Amino acid sequence: MTKVKQVKYRNTYHPASDFYKAFREEIIEIHKNNDDKKLLDNLLHKLTDLKKKVNYPISIDGYKKFWGKKKLNGLILHFIIG
Repeated sequence: MTKVKQVKYRNTYHPASDFYKAFREEIIEIHKNNDDKKLLDNLLHKLTDLKKKVNYPISIDGYKKFWGKKKLNGLILHFIIG
């Protein structure tokens, strides 16, 4: 089956099956409040799902690396926050 067909016929979205939902929401909150990127590490303490505890640190480190020393504002924040 092609990727287009897989997307077309996949199950409807449900937050319970969204593995990275908490990660995205934490990113949005940190940017809305102009907080430091180090606060992303606090998300790990809130998690109860073992798979997320294992995989989220990789995503957090990657996002912090992307963020780097940049001042994220304007157009970039529009896409992140909405």
